[in-house]
Amino acid sequence: MPSRLYPYYPGCDSGRRVIAIDPQVGFGKPMIFRAGITTRAISKRIEAGEADMEVAADYGLTDEEVRQALLFEGALSARAGLRGFCEGLA
Repeated sequence: MPSRLYPYYPGCDSGRRVIAIDPQVGFGKPMIFRAGITTRAISKRIEAGEADMEVAADYGLTDEEVRQALLFEGALSARAGLRGFCEGLA
């Protein structure tokens, strides 16, 4: 049974697996697997006003890895908003 998931999300590069979800690493939180940094930590720092390049430098990430983390978090937010909208219709 596979224990690591490489999620698909709009804008992801399916040929280059950047984001992974593994229940044995980081309690199964989505992360930039190469660096062990959660996508949420990256997005929260950028939402707080830090520059993408500064966050990338702090964690030793590429600009593309930061971009993928933001795309993934954006897809999660959009899905959560849609779920709330659908529940309001019931």
